[in-house]
Amino acid sequence: NIWRQDASPEVDAAWHGISKSNPLLLSSREDIGKLGKSVQGSVQWPYCNEEIHVGKMNGFHLLRCLNAIRQTVFSEYYWPNGTTYPGHLPHIRHRIDILRRELMCTFSLDVHTLVWVEHYSTPMADFMLQRQCRRWDDIVRWKESH
Repeated sequence: NIWRQDASPEVDAAWHGISKSNPLLLSSREDIGKLGKSVQGSVQWPYCNEEIHVGKMNGFHLLRCLNAIRQTVFSEYYWPNGTTYPGHLPHIRHRIDILRRELMCTFSLDVHTLVWVEHYSTPMADFMLQRQCRRWDDIVRWKESH
């Protein structure tokens, strides 16, 4: 499972593949209004003459937050001289808080059971849950078409 491996170019490529996020172009004031937002202060797309605003899908931001935390866990790989960048830890704290808020907002009520596993003296969680996930390929296709 690539998601459980130590830092490497292959792991980085996998994370890049799921967290890259191109802007969504919101074509009208109405699109912004449907999001419960105001166009006041909203960034407009600078590459055309029409009133087109810019947005991004939050799920991709959350994946980038998780990836940044993962990189911090493997800091010796990403910053071998021990130097990150100014504001790194406050930014990581922000990312942790963003993930906390998302988890509390979309809190899973699924129940995992405990099972006995050979060679372990305590029960282990069985996280193989029966649930309906969104189809990742459909999400990416939709994002790329908008």
